[in-house]
This record gives sequence, structure tokens and C-alpha cells, in this order.
Amino acid sequence: AKKKQGIEELLESVLVQAEMNELKANPNRYAIGTVLEAKLDKREGPKATLLIQNGSLRTGDFIVVGTTFGKIRRMTNDLNQIIDVAEPATPVSVIGLDEVPLAGDKFVALDDEKLTKDISTAKKLAKEDKTALIIAHRNPDGDTVGSASAFCRGLRALGKTAYLYRN
Repeated sequence: AKKKQGIEELLESVLVQAEMNELKANPNRYAIGTVLEAKLDKREGPKATLLIQNGSLRTGDFIVVGTTFGKIRRMTNDLNQIIDVAEPATPVSVIGLDEVPLAGDKFVALDDEKLTKDISTAKKLAKEDKTALIIAHRNPDGDTVGSASAFCRGLRALGKTAYLYRN
């Protein structure tokens, strides 16, 4: 890469592999992705540029970004046009976060404001106190929640603080 050799061949082989393995993002789910850059704008508050890796991000979605959270009040594309929905592989600039996130932080969109606040708070506590946050999704047979509970008990037995959130 430093000598700018073989880049075209590498790109071509990645595209061929993606096509052969049918690697595609699912636009019909909540968005997940990464923060590309973030700053504190004097007029608009915390502003972050996000790259959506999977799912669709919509104006009004609640998101957890690193240890912060927010509700997307406005979203603009790379041409600085206001948009309502952003599909996978789309970089967008969002306004509505509680704090300025760090570049490289992962984000996830959710539909529940209380859940985003709870996750953000637990992540802050985990970062400060070296605690563990375990999120268990309910499923019909209950295996996930039971396994997460056992894992949480094991951490507590080792003297660690662990929180189990069941949604």
C-alpha cells in the first residue's frame, strides 16, 4: 500500500469474494456502525459523522454511541443535504447526541429511549469501575438469558461487578 502497488488487484479480489459469498448488508434492521469523526459545534452541539455498516438509520431513532446516547434530530449526507433515512455504507452527520463521542466508537440504533439511556449509563459505569455489562435478549427457549445469568454470577464470584440487562 505504501508503494501503491497491487491495490487494484486487491480491490478486485475483495469485490469478487463479496460477490461469490453474497456478502450484503441488511437494510431492514436497526443500524450499527462506527464513528468516523466527532466535534462540538457551537450552534448545533455534539455532532458526529457515522458510517452505517448494517441496517438503516432514521431521523428520530435512538442511538447508543460508545458511552453516550441520543435521539437523531437531524441527519445530513456527504453532500450536506438533510435526509430522513440512511442505508448501509452511507456516511452521515448526525445531531442530537448527549455528548461528543470518540472517533472509532461503535454505535447501535434502538427504538427505546429508556434502553439507550440504561445502556449508556451502564457503559459509563463499566468504563470507570471496570464492571461488566451483559445484555441478554429474551428468546422462546430461554437459553440466552440463562447463560447470561450464569456468566454474570461467575463474574460476581470472582469479585467483579456485573450487571445483567434483560430486554
